Amino acid sequence: MEFYISSQGKKLGPLSLYRVTELLRDKEISAKDLGWVRDQEKWMPLEEMPALESTIRAVRRKEREQKLGPEVVLEDVKEQPAPDGAKSGLPVSREVQPFARFWARWFDYFLVSALVVTFVEVPTLPQEATLGDFWSQFRAQQEVLASEAGQKLLMMLLIGIWSWQLVEGILIWLFGTTPGKALFGIRVTTQDGSPVPIFRAMGRSIYVFVAGFGMGINILQAIAMAAGFFRLLAKGNTFWDQHLKLKTHHAPMGLVRILVAVGAFFALMAAYAFKVS
Repeated sequence: MEFYISSQGKKLGPLSLYRVTELLRDKEISAKDLGWVRDQEKWMPLEEMPALESTIRAVRRKEREQKLGPEVVLEDVKEQPAPDGAKSGLPVSREVQPFARFWARWFDYFLVSALVVTFVEVPTLPQEATLGDFWSQFRAQQEVLASEAGQKLLMMLLIGIWSWQLVEGILIWLFGTTPGKALFGIRVTTQDGSPVPIFRAMGRSIYVFVAGFGMGINILQAIAMAAGFFRLLAKGNTFWDQHLKLKTHHAPMGLVRILVAVGAFFALMAAYAFKVS
């Protein structure tokens, strides 16, 4: 996303989100200055632009910290009032947190996998699959996966992950979050804070799975995740949220939330490992 800014009679742009942040932090431009991005109907104050809301919030909080001390950040932990017609939910802090998003999605996929192996027969691994050198283990595991039971398990895992896209869309439509997102304090809304319509919620889920996760295909997954990571850092939003005109909100990742998330991950992985061992 490229920004164009009118400040003190001068036109600036195109500017990246990172550059706009620098200018705001250095007080070279003001949140009251006018800005415009593509698809925006008219110029408006930067502080009113949805794409810059989190940036201006962070800059202002940093200024308050420098002036009054770090304790003022406690204000941002309080739950923000939901806009009219929006469902209240998780406390909102609109910082960009790519790693929280990454682990939230992986938790959801682990949860789906754990549910699948609970109801599907898991083939027993031979002793050489858990002992011996790496190549012996690898060959033994490939033989198991090539068996009828192994193929059935892989097929059910694939169906489970694809079916999850529908379930995830429904959860975002109803609650604005999923188990993994709730664990990491993440909520999805429209840009004005309203609940996401059902078809946009499902579209987002499929969009993320294909463009952000590479459908789980090794090389595509690595490329998609890297592209999404650097895009999020550079632009402050993702391809899917920009195109679908949605916003992802983050609650502060305090110590308690981190410990709960780590504990939930270990519990889920332990249950999964127990079933497949």
